[in-house]
Amino acid sequence: MIFLAIPTYGTVAQEVISTVINSTKQPMNFFTRPSSMLTDNFNELWCAFMNGDYEYFAMIHADITAENGWIDKLMYIMEEEKTDVLSVVMPIKDDTGDTSTAFMPDGGTKVTRLSLKQIQDLPETFNGEDVGKMYKEKGTLLVNTGLWLMKKGEWCKKFTGFHCLSDIFLDDGKWRARRVSEDWLFSKEVNSLGVKVHATRAIQATHIGRQGWHNQIKDGDT
Repeated sequence: MIFLAIPTYGTVAQEVISTVINSTKQPMNFFTRPSSMLTDNFNELWCAFMNGDYEYFAMIHADITAENGWIDKLMYIMEEEKTDVLSVVMPIKDDTGDTSTAFMPDGGTKVTRLSLKQIQDLPETFNGEDVGKMYKEKGTLLVNTGLWLMKKGEWCKKFTGFHCLSDIFLDDGKWRARRVSEDWLFSKEVNSLGVKVHATRAIQATHIGRQGWHNQIKDGDT
């Protein structure tokens, strides 16, 4: 049985409805929970999964759409790659071409986002070792939680939950703010537990966002 989690801020993009309905041909229950506290929302959904009779945990954010059968396709890839966690590469909501999939070298703190162009140079489904070869150093693959699937294992009992880092610090006389998202901290923790983590571009998906259209003609506009 599949547990499909849909965390929200209280609303779900209408395009997501079809993505959920057509996500799998396998037995599936989906649960949506509105909350402005992201990590608490994730943790409540995770606990519902752990307390139920489920084999797979899937998550889709309320602003993500994907091709029909995306869960079934991820299950197939997971079996092929013999991985525990499989995340779909998603672009962030701007025009940079950057994604929320990233890489952090061992022994360092600098995180590098992978661009859609860079990901085309990697295997269709890849892990930290594949990215490390590209950068010529060992490190951890940091995946996103927008669209992903995992298979329940013993490691789930050791997972301490989703959390994020947000603080301030003094740097050379200037106060600065920093943050680390829940998905990257999740990736770091499960990597330390020996969990096999992969990311894939094999699923066609869209990150839905708001966009404004100006009311003035600019040079080059038609």
